[in-house]
Amino acid sequence: MKKYTVQLVVPSDLRGIKQEIEKIQSYRSEQVFLSVSGVCDNIKSFQDWVQLNEVPNFILIFERVLLARANREKAREELLTIISNICFRGSKIICILSEDASEELLPFVNELTKLGLQNFYFAKEFRSENLVDWIFGEKSLQDNMCYLVRQTKFDKEKEVPIEVIKEVPIEVEKEVIKEVPVEVEKIVEKIVEKKIMVPTDAKLMGKITLGIFNLARGAGATTTAISLAENLQSLGYDTAVISMDDKIDLHYLDKKKNAAYIIPAPGEKRLKLLEAYKNDYKFILLDFGNLFDILPTGQLKTDRLTEKEYEIEEFFRCNYKIAVGFSDEWNAGKLNYFINNPAFDNLETFIFSIRGLTDRIAKQYNLNFCSSTDTALEILLMWLGIEQNRERLKGKDRKAAFSFLFN
Repeated sequence: MKKYTVQLVVPSDLRGIKQEIEKIQSYRSEQVFLSVSGVCDNIKSFQDWVQLNEVPNFILIFERVLLARANREKAREELLTIISNICFRGSKIICILSEDASEELLPFVNELTKLGLQNFYFAKEFRSENLVDWIFGEKSLQDNMCYLVRQTKFDKEKEVPIEVIKEVPIEVEKEVIKEVPVEVEKIVEKIVEKKIMVPTDAKLMGKITLGIFNLARGAGATTTAISLAENLQSLGYDTAVISMDDKIDLHYLDKKKNAAYIIPAPGEKRLKLLEAYKNDYKFILLDFGNLFDILPTGQLKTDRLTEKEYEIEEFFRCNYKIAVGFSDEWNAGKLNYFINNPAFDNLETFIFSIRGLTDRIAKQYNLNFCSSTDTALEILLMWLGIEQNRERLKGKDRKAAFSFLFN
C-alpha cells in the first residue's frame, strides 16, 4: 500500500473534503492511503504553514479561498508567490478554479503555466467523485493550450502588449491519440542500435552535448537547463539551449540571459541543431522535457514513442544526460526503468538530480545522484576535468554563479 500526505487550502465551507480524501483507498487497482496533514482556509495561514512544515506529496488549492479578500487580484498574486516558492520542492500542486470566473482567471492561469504548473481544473462545484482524478491525474501544456490561446485573443482585443504567448495559433486542433498495435516495437532499443551505426560524436567537433529530461511532469528540466546554461556561460563557455519538446517555455525568459536560447519551429529541430553544431558553442544543452512517460512501477508507456523517435535518437547521441525528478515514493519508483535496462548501458554518463534525495533512495539505486542543479554542475565539471574553473564556484564567486535563475 502506498501512503501519501495531502495539504488542503480550501474555503471554510469545504472543510469536509478532508473526510472525502481520506476515504480514497485505491487508484488504478493499486491500494493507496491518503492522510490530510493540514487544512488552511486563507492565504495567510497557508503561507505560515509552508514556512513551518514539511512539504507533503500533494497540495490541493481551491482558488475560491480568495473570495473573502477585497482585492482579489492582489490575493492571486500572493498565492502565485507562495506557489512559486514551493513548486520545485517535490509536492504536486493541484489548483481548482471556479468555472464561473474562467475569463477573469485567464491571466492567473497564464502565470501558473509559466511556473510549470499544469494541474489546474475548472469546476462549477465540488464533487467528491472528481477528487481521485484531480489528485492523481496529470496534465501537460498541450492540455491547457486552449486557455493560453483564449488569453492571447483577449489581450489582442484589448490591445495589450503580449509578453508570453507570441507564436500560438488561434485555432488549436484537438489532439488525436493514435491507436497503437498490439505488437509494440521496442523503439528505444532500435534507436540505440541506430546510434551505433551513426556515431556522430559532438566531442570530435570540440563540443559537449547534454540531454536534460524530466522523470515526472513539472520536475524542472527546463529550469535545470537554464540554470546550467547560465552558469556554464558565466564560466566562459559559450552555451546554447535548444528546446526539443515542442514547448514554448523558453519564450518566458527575460532578455538579460547570457546563454543562447533556441526554440525551433515545427519541423526545424534537425536544422537548428545542425546550426548550433556549426556555431562556436562549447556546450549545447537539449531540453527534452517529458521524453519518457514512465509509470510509478518503472514501466515505460510506449503509446507515444513513435512520435518521439527523432528526439530519442538525439537524446542517446548526447555525451551526458541529466534526469530531473522527485524523491517521493510515487516518483522514485520510476528509477527502476533505468536499472538493468540494456538501452541504458552507459548509465555512468547520467546524472540523476532528485529533489529531496534521501539516503534510502541513494542506497537502493546504484546511480549517480545529486539533489540540486549546482551539484550536478560540479559533477559535470569534475567529469570533464575542468578543475581550474571549478575553483571559481567556491565562496562568493560560487554564490554569484548560481544567481541567474529567473532574476
